[in-house]
Amino acid sequence: MTDEDQADYVRWLSDVADAHVFIDDGDLQRIIETHDVVFGLWPDADQPHGVRVGMIKGDALLHNFLDGHKAPEIKVTAISCDDEEEAMCYRQVFGELNRQH
Repeated sequence: MTDEDQADYVRWLSDVADAHVFIDDGDLQRIIETHDVVFGLWPDADQPHGVRVGMIKGDALLHNFLDGHKAPEIKVTAISCDDEEEAMCYRQVFGELNRQH
């Protein structure tokens, strides 16, 4: 991925995250549960695009794709976070690592 591609993707993720409005944790949970891959974005002035991106949900799915497996049609979204700590809390509470199979 070129720097320009990465910038475009981060801008797209930022637009998606900005479009979500949360009234309560139920809204957040619904958004996370209805998507296969969820990124958290938080401000970081040290990053070229002004935000840092972290994975909240979808690690295994993306790793399978990167390992050469056929990519299924996946639903991707992003949510705004105040900081990395908030994003990692969402990951712990709502991410697939906390789900029982």
